[in-house]
Amino acid sequence: MSRTISPVVAPPDPLLESLPRRVGRKTAAEVVSRYFFPTTQRAMERWPVDWIVVNGKAVCDTSALLAFARGKVEAARPPVRAA
Repeated sequence: MSRTISPVVAPPDPLLESLPRRVGRKTAAEVVSRYFFPTTQRAMERWPVDWIVVNGKAVCDTSALLAFARGKVEAARPPVRAA
């Protein structure tokens, strides 16, 4: 029985026009997990983006959220390969 390996295609960069202007922590975690890396709603509490409280819910600007996530990815170390 032969196995076929299908390539994994990364989702394209998010278009700000297709996302809400501001997102709550749950939606923020879903957006970052979809486009960058897995994260949780609880982890969003510690991110240094400007959170404002609207009707009892913390929300942040989506563009600031994506910029911070992109910065975390760019600052990550590349994997070490064995020689």
